[in-house]
Amino acid sequence: MNTMTNNSQSTDSKLRPAFATIKDWVTISGISRSKTYELLNIGDLKAVRVGGRTLIDVEAGLDWLGQQPQWNGKS
Repeated sequence: MNTMTNNSQSTDSKLRPAFATIKDWVTISGISRSKTYELLNIGDLKAVRVGGRTLIDVEAGLDWLGQQPQWNGKS
């Protein structure tokens, strides 16, 4: 089972783009567009500007997302 997980992760990283537009990042991460801009403004997400486009560093963003506290069901 561990081998499947490793192969699955390997395949996922090959299919995942290095950078994503805001629109694509919203789909990849499940984070709203407005929250994405908020996270960019405070420096929690890494991005580059190419022309007029903002491109999110997907790997760094997913790493950041994975470090967030898990919800325990209480407000």
